[in-house]
Amino acid sequence: MITPPAEPEPPVSVRRGAPYRHFADKGDLLTEVAAEAWDRLADRAVEWAADPLTPAEEKLRKMLTGLLAVGREQPHLYRLMHQAPASDEVLRAASRSQGPFVAVLSDLVGEDQAHRYGALLLTSVHGIIGMEASGQLTADKWHTDADDILTLLTGMIGDR
Repeated sequence: MITPPAEPEPPVSVRRGAPYRHFADKGDLLTEVAAEAWDRLADRAVEWAADPLTPAEEKLRKMLTGLLAVGREQPHLYRLMHQAPASDEVLRAASRSQGPFVAVLSDLVGEDQAHRYGALLLTSVHGIIGMEASGQLTADKWHTDADDILTLLTGMIGDR
């Protein structure tokens, strides 16, 4: 006996107010989205930092490239992650990625300088993302691009 094809399932609709069953308001929902994005970056940073076969300079480049990728591929999410003032939950999640980042930097520049260089690198990547998004970081104008700048920055740190 031949069985006729099953009827397709009707699309699931989500009501506009459905998220508010789980969150008090839009701010709480956006806080959770930002914290989740930081947690995903932190998970990758932990994984990269733990790889004993990858040189520290390459680990550092992967971490910075991961942040750059969010800025390029999900600019609204990136802005949300850096929105001021950051909630305690977002700060906690962002801090999780700082641990492996600083550990890798400590291998390259020493523990006493790791935070200083980390701040330099993160503010540089933040500036790169902003300039690239606004169209101000172009090869025509600067004879370089974001990826080349990251290579230059990590190379300078590695050569220190």
